[in-house]
Amino acid sequence: MKKALSITCVLLAVLIAATAAVTAVIMSGKDKVSVAQQTLYGDESAARGITLDIDTDYRRYLFWNTRYSVDAADVVQTDYTFYDIQQRFEHVDNSHPMEMQDDIKYGFDTGLNGGITKAYNQLYNEVKPGEQKEIEVALSDYYDYYPLAVFINLPGNYMGWSSHVLYSNDESLKADHGRYITPFTEYFKIPVLPESRLTISIGKSISGNSVSTGGGYTGSDHFEIYTHSVQTGDSFCFVFDAHTNADKLVDTSLIKGGFGIYKLPYISSGDGYEVCVDSMQTVFTLDPDAYIIELEISDDGRLMYLYTVENGIYTLTLIDTSTYEQVQKLYIGKAGEQESRYSHYRGDGFIAFMLDRFDLYVYTENPDGTYALSFKTEIDRHEEEIYYLTKSDLFLNCDGERLVVCKLDTDKTDYSTYSLCMMVYTKNGLQYRGRYTPSLMSGGKTNDTVSFSNYDWLTINFD
Repeated sequence: MKKALSITCVLLAVLIAATAAVTAVIMSGKDKVSVAQQTLYGDESAARGITLDIDTDYRRYLFWNTRYSVDAADVVQTDYTFYDIQQRFEHVDNSHPMEMQDDIKYGFDTGLNGGITKAYNQLYNEVKPGEQKEIEVALSDYYDYYPLAVFINLPGNYMGWSSHVLYSNDESLKADHGRYITPFTEYFKIPVLPESRLTISIGKSISGNSVSTGGGYTGSDHFEIYTHSVQTGDSFCFVFDAHTNADKLVDTSLIKGGFGIYKLPYISSGDGYEVCVDSMQTVFTLDPDAYIIELEISDDGRLMYLYTVENGIYTLTLIDTSTYEQVQKLYIGKAGEQESRYSHYRGDGFIAFMLDRFDLYVYTENPDGTYALSFKTEIDRHEEEIYYLTKSDLFLNCDGERLVVCKLDTDKTDYSTYSLCMMVYTKNGLQYRGRYTPSLMSGGKTNDTVSFSNYDWLTINFD
C-alpha cells in the first residue's frame, strides 16, 4: 500500500513539474507574440487596411488577444490576462429555438397502443426467445396524417411534446401532452404518403429478457419534417420544406392558413413560459414548390431572412417581423443542381452567396436594411480554396469592395503548426492569398496546449 502511494505521489509530482515547465515556457513569452506571413498568391498590398484579432488561450488560464495589422506587420499588439482559476466558456447555439418534426417512434412499448408502436407490439408477441424477425409494413396502415413532435428551447426552459403520447395508457400524461401537441396535429394535417414503407424488427435473447429493435424506411419514397426557426420577441417563427425524399411534394392543402411561415407566440408565466398553441397562425404564405434552405433573423429582430430555391434560382426574401410583409426579394442566381453546390454567409452589413459551386455574389446592406449587389466574381479553384460558406469553418468580412475570407490552415509538413489562410476577393476575382502563423500556434513545446479561446476566436477588421 505504501509502495503504491509512493508511486502515485511520484507520478503526481512529475505531472505537476511537467505542467509547471510548460507554464514557464508559455509565461516567459506571454507578451512576445509574432506572426509569420507567407504570400501564396497575388500581392499582399490587396490586403492593406486589414487587421486580424486572434483570441488564444493556454488551458483556460492564460488568454491572449493578438492584433495583427497588414499595414504594420512588424508591430504585433498583444494583450494577455492570467486567471488563477480555470475559466469556463460555453457557446450557446440557439439557431433552432423551436423544432417540429415527424414523430415515427421505432421500438415496442407496451404502454402505447397505437401508431407504428402497435406493429412493434404485435411483432414482439410473435417472436419467440432466441429469435429475431423483420417485417415490412406500410406507414399509411398506422397513420392517416404524419405524427408530430415539438420541442421548445427558451432560457432555462426546455419543453417537448409528442403525438405518440396520445396513444398512452397513462391518462394524465396523455392529457398533459395532448394540451400542447393536439393543436399542432390539427393545424398540420399532412397525409401520409401511401407508398412509404418501413421495415421493423424485433430480436429476443434466449431468456427472452433482452430485446433488440430496429427500423427504418425502405427504398420507397418518404417524407421527413425538418423546421427552420427563429425567435422574434415574444414568439417563434418557423417553416419547413414540403418535398419528399424523391423530390415530390406532399399534400399541404389541409394545413390551416396554407403553407408558409408560421408564428407561435409565448408569454412569461411565473418562473417559466407558457406557449400559446391556440394562437398559432400562418403569417407569410409560400409556394410549397419552393425549396426551403434557411430562416434567419437580424440582430435587432426587425427582419427575417428567408433563403429558398425557386425555379432553380437561389432567392432571398426579407420579411418585416412587425407586419410580416415582404420588404425585398432578391433573385441571386442559378443555384446548381445539388444542394452541396450552394451556400451563404451573412455577416455584419453583408451577405455572401456561393452558387453552382464557384459563382460568388457579394451583397452589402443599405441604410434601410435592404441589400444591393456589390460585385459578382468566381471562386478560385485552387485545391486549398473554400468549398462551402459556413460559419463553423470560415470567417468573412466585407468593406463593400473587398470580401475577406479567413480559415484555419494546417502545415502539410508539420501538423502541429496551425495558421490562418487569408483570401481577398474583389470584382476581379481572387487578388491575394496569404498564410499567417502566430508564434503561439507554430508547434514546438506548446503546440498541444495553446488553443483558440472561443467560437468567435477571429475577428476581421478594416482600418
